[in-house]
Amino acid sequence: MRTETPGNGLTAISGSLFRARTRKKNTFFAMVSFDFGGIQEKEFQFDRKGLKEAICFMQQKVQNIKRRGLCEPCNTGENPKKRLRVGDTGLCASCLLHQATLAPGIPWSNQILDDILESLESVAVCTGITTPGNGLTAINGYLFWAKDRKKKTIVAEVTFDWRMSPERARHVPDLGQIQQKEFDFDRKGLREAICFVQQKVQNIKRRGLCEPCNTGEHPKKRLRVGDTGLCASCLLQKSVL
Repeated sequence: MRTETPGNGLTAISGSLFRARTRKKNTFFAMVSFDFGGIQEKEFQFDRKGLKEAICFMQQKVQNIKRRGLCEPCNTGENPKKRLRVGDTGLCASCLLHQATLAPGIPWSNQILDDILESLESVAVCTGITTPGNGLTAINGYLFWAKDRKKKTIVAEVTFDWRMSPERARHVPDLGQIQQKEFDFDRKGLREAICFVQQKVQNIKRRGLCEPCNTGEHPKKRLRVGDTGLCASCLLQKSVL
């Protein structure tokens, strides 16, 4: 199945339904993709009921993709990405989260939240803030889903200052500190996860890095406390001495 030139920045939507064999049993495997990139998929029982549910799944996904369309900033950027817009914002979940961390106060409608939850099932939602000042070079926020005790959850994570050490510069970047928390995979949990990311990003920007630790012989990424200009370790050392 293929829908050509569906509009909203999309060039093609494709659907596939086929039989798969997992754990010694047959299942229906339904898959819908758009612009030869984004994929949404799900397994169903290999019977009449499962077939009806698989067809319904494909119909709903195709209509939803056509309604949402592609995020233009991502699609036309320097490194084009195929991301679906959320609600009536005209932006994907990542672009909207980036905007929300810079200027809190976006009204989170149920449609926006539902679209973000659907996006999380296939890709992580992320935001990056560069050159935030106070000694920081970058702050990154992420939302993605995980399974905890057979239950789907939202993981919210905020990191700062991806520091490339000379010996690892060509391989894997060293992360700065990570602040992470899990939330229920529903509208309420998503609102709380977004609020967590916003608060952590603003708090990191306000505090900034401890300069003695950051510029020392063995640089460390530690946040300052209050208006002291020092991290907790340096402040405690200073108060003792």
